[in-house]
Amino acid sequence: MNYVVDSTEFQDRWSTMLFTVSVNSTVLLLYALYLVLFAYSVHTLRRSVRGRKFLLGTAWVMFALATAGTVLVVSTTGISMRMVYLLVQGNTDLPDRLLKIYQSLALVQDIILAINNLVTDLLFLYRCYVIWGSRKIILVLPAMMILATVVGGCVTGLGYYGIVKLNIPIDPRVPFILGGSTNILMMCLTAGRIWYIRREVRSLSTLKPLQQRYNTVVAIILESGILYCLCVIIYVISISINESTWFGTVFNGVAWGLVQLGVNIVPTLILVRVGMGRSTENSTTMPTLSVESQPIFVSKEA
Repeated sequence: MNYVVDSTEFQDRWSTMLFTVSVNSTVLLLYALYLVLFAYSVHTLRRSVRGRKFLLGTAWVMFALATAGTVLVVSTTGISMRMVYLLVQGNTDLPDRLLKIYQSLALVQDIILAINNLVTDLLFLYRCYVIWGSRKIILVLPAMMILATVVGGCVTGLGYYGIVKLNIPIDPRVPFILGGSTNILMMCLTAGRIWYIRREVRSLSTLKPLQQRYNTVVAIILESGILYCLCVIIYVISISINESTWFGTVFNGVAWGLVQLGVNIVPTLILVRVGMGRSTENSTTMPTLSVESQPIFVSKEA
């Protein structure tokens, strides 16, 4: 039996399937890597480190969100494949119902990503807070930018799925650009503070190991910040190019998968470093460096 399928509808369903398969492949690959990092981070954080409970709690929350997001990605991929199959078989009613389910799951997926991104930003904010000697004033601007990112993401998502009708067009790249800018700000604040502290102790020959340690911490902060921003930049580029071609669709799917799991992998790398002792969180065996007041001063423990 021959079936006549509307070419426009088929192209739309096919592009959706191609996108979800690309996302699914990327997410499953990165999720396997994330599981290893998560298990190792939990293992290393069992030792006594500053903020241990907060860090472990954050790790488990991110794991739950990453797992839920991965399950949703696999589910939407299966639904998109089923829609194409039924459309080719000549069933036009069921694919429409499946499309509504697909869109609902995609909305939940976006909500999970927004929460996941918020948790990651709060972890970075906590790191900045600790390194600046618990000075709350430092958190004002980053916190405002985090709030703007959340609001921008919610408004964009509600408008995209038609839940709220907006009179003005909103660029979907805005919340991602805001998120990347927030990350860059916190990266500069954190790395800049450590660089300043290192400069203060550079002249003290007895603290050479501490200087090397601060060099390592700055490298870790820059590494995590660059990786996080790279995922965002790739995705912003992917939604800026023409998605009507198969390459644009696949690239957009891969980039979306990077964002989905990159928001978990990058902070988990930080947790692994903290657990291994390569962070300013652990300083029990090092000379103490006071950063509570100006001017900064160094005191050698007996």
